[in-house]
Order: sequence, then C-alpha cells, then structure tokens
Amino acid sequence: MSSTPTSAPARGPADHGSRRWTVLLWVLALVAPVGALLQPLLFPSRSHMPQVDRQLNSPVILVTVAGLRPDRLHHLGYERAITPGLDRMAEQGTSFRNFYSNSNDTAETVAAMFSGRCPSRTGVQSGKGELPPHTETLPLRFAAAGYTTIALLANPELAGHGIEQGFQSVKGMAGATADQVFDAALTSIAGVDSNRYFLWIDLAELTEPFGGASLDMHAAAPDAPADFGSTRADYDLDAAELARRGWGPRELGWLSLRYDAALARLDAALLRFTEALHSEHRLETLTLCVVGTRGERLAEDSGRLFTHGTDLYEPSIHVPCLMRLPAQQARGQQTQRFGQTADLGPTLVEFGTKREWATPVGLSLCKAILLQYDPNKFIAAEGRVQPVADGPASRGTALRPGQYKLILGADGQPREVYKLTDDPREKSPLTFGREQLELLLGRCSAWLERCAAR
Repeated sequence: MSSTPTSAPARGPADHGSRRWTVLLWVLALVAPVGALLQPLLFPSRSHMPQVDRQLNSPVILVTVAGLRPDRLHHLGYERAITPGLDRMAEQGTSFRNFYSNSNDTAETVAAMFSGRCPSRTGVQSGKGELPPHTETLPLRFAAAGYTTIALLANPELAGHGIEQGFQSVKGMAGATADQVFDAALTSIAGVDSNRYFLWIDLAELTEPFGGASLDMHAAAPDAPADFGSTRADYDLDAAELARRGWGPRELGWLSLRYDAALARLDAALLRFTEALHSEHRLETLTLCVVGTRGERLAEDSGRLFTHGTDLYEPSIHVPCLMRLPAQQARGQQTQRFGQTADLGPTLVEFGTKREWATPVGLSLCKAILLQYDPNKFIAAEGRVQPVADGPASRGTALRPGQYKLILGADGQPREVYKLTDDPREKSPLTFGREQLELLLGRCSAWLERCAAR
C-alpha cells in the first residue's frame, strides 16, 4: 500500500515578513563595519571634513581694508578680472551690493563698527579722539564668550583711538604687505588652544601710496615710469595741482592702474590665506568677513581726486562687504539689502557665539543673509567735508532712505538730495519742497534723533 506524501504547511505573510527582517539585520550587521572601513576610500573628501566645536561656536576672522571700492571687484561688475580671491569668496558666501561705511575716515568707521554706535557718539571723529574707556565693544563681547581676541594692524591710522579695547593681543605692522600680515595671522591662530578666536586683520594695501613705495606696477601699466605714484605727494589732486604738474588723462590713468595693481596683490594674498586655512581644515568652520572701512576717490569727474575724507559722495562711503559662513551657508548670494559697518558688530557676534548683541544703532544682518529679511531701510554716514584742500572743513551727514540720498550740513539741514537710481554719479541735485524733505527725513528719524551731528 503506497503512502501519500504529506505537503508542507503553507507559509503565511507573517513568515515572509520575519524572514525579510532577518535578512535585513544580517545585511546591516555585515555592511555597517565594512562601510565604516571603506568610507575613507569611497568618500575621501568627507573623511577630511573639519571637526566642528560641540557648542557650535564659530571662529571669526574680520579683514578690514581702507579704500576698498566695490566697483573694482570683478564679481560686482569691474571689467578687469583682478580679484579672483574676493570673487571666489563671493561664490562661497554672501556679497552686499548696497553696503556703506559709517564714515569717510578709517578710525571713525572702525570705532562705529566695534561699538555699534554712530560716529558722532563714539568720541572718534576725523582721525581724532578716543573711544571712552570701558565701552562695550566687539572684541569685549567675544572675550566675554571665552574667545581669544587678536588684532594685526597694518594701518597706523588706527593707533591711539582706544579701538584696541578688549583685544588680548595687538600687533602693529605698519608698512607690512598683505602677505606678511596674513602670514602673521596664520601663526597667531596656530597658537590658540581652542576653536574660539576672534581675529581682526587690517590691511593698508590701498592707502596712499597704493601698494607702498615698492609696488611693481609694470604689469598693470607698462608704459608708466617705474616709480609713478610711489610717494604720498602724488595724491590728493585738484585742478590747480594737475595743471601745475602738467598731468592729464594719461597720468590719472596710470594712478588708477596703480590702485588696481595694489588691489590685485592684496587679492592674491587673500587667496593664499584662504587656501592655507582650507589646507589646515579651518576654513569650513569659521566665519570670514572682508569689508572696506571707507571709500577712495580715484579718477572721478571733478573735485579732489585720489584722496579720502573730503566728502560724503558714493566713492567715499560705498564699500564692499563679503561674508563667508561655516559650511558655505548662503552660498553665492548677492544681496541688494542695505548694510553698514555699524551692523557688523552684532552680526559677527551672532554668527560666532550664537548670541544676540543689542547695540545703540547697529543691527544684526544674520536674518538678512540667512532668511532674506531686510532689517535696514536706510544707511547713514558722517564725516568731514572739505571740497578745497586749503578751504574750510565742516562735519556732514549722508542719509540714504531707499533710492534717495540726502547730504546734511553741520546744522543738520539737508543741503543736497539725489535720486541714485537715476543719477548714480550724483551730478544733478534735486529740488525738493519742505514737505518732501521731511518725509524722507522721517524714514531716518530714529538715527537722526540719536546720532546726527549737530
């Protein structure tokens, strides 16, 4: 009698699910350690990512440059590609198109930047005076957060104004090239034990004589005399001085090209500096800011040429500001939003320490950069106005609410009004009625109430 084979019981859905989970667990057990071993080979770039401080504090490096103009940066429209370092920084971060120094004087601007105050309330005006002792400043805020604070200053105009308050180390490097200052910067941060440092680097490459007396400008202007523009006497030119020297468009062109040569050398040094930071696995974890502390008149249409601190027109106060954030946040952003140097203190503190700093007038630009939010509706600058070299000087204030710009006299009354969207070179002042002027001034009332020089 033959036996009938019995069939195996059918597997239900639960059995198949259990088997899948078993296989998945075995795969994970085998792959996870193997993946960890193979990761450096498969993704070498990730193997060398810098370590981020557990508290997420970011080192901050601030580079200030007197005389830096936005219209000489290639990514902001200059036809000559002389700024690949700054252009790369703009690609990897944020660049402001409407950024202004709060004064046409370097020391006055830095005092406002570090205190978040307007120049008329810092005690530093037109290269004279000092910040009051115990003023709450940007370096003091960083020091209170446990940061090592270091300053490397190539511009002697910044000495003796109390601006160094809060820095644990200050090194004057008058006459040093940008390369020399950046080399000192790398040495300085190499000696910092923690990942918390605030480093201020001030460069004098664009102060007269542009590039210093030894600048080689042959590549920029091969037909110019080798020492053209190499002394301070070659600057601050008016019509009478040009006639006395017999200088015309050719010589003014040479002096303008000397500025380009000095800027190109500064830019090359910045590029080498950022590459060194990258090779040391520092660049991706820090906040790097480059900003002009005042403008510089070059071969403008009229007035005093190749000078500064004489007026409040756009060439004297419109400056570039570039900011590269950790991990390249806000990469490639060119913003039209307003910003001014008094805003940089609270901005850098917030990016570095992740804490807010409420200053008298400066506003953090973090939201403007990360959230495309506009905290500023206007900008303001103060400074000396002296149209003629041997003529009288007075204080003035420039206000820019939106597309308009007002220039106020020492009495606080509007003297000139321009519509920059139609007249960017400020050649044709507008005639406004009192009601229109009051409407424009009303947009800046908070600043005027606290800060306008009277």
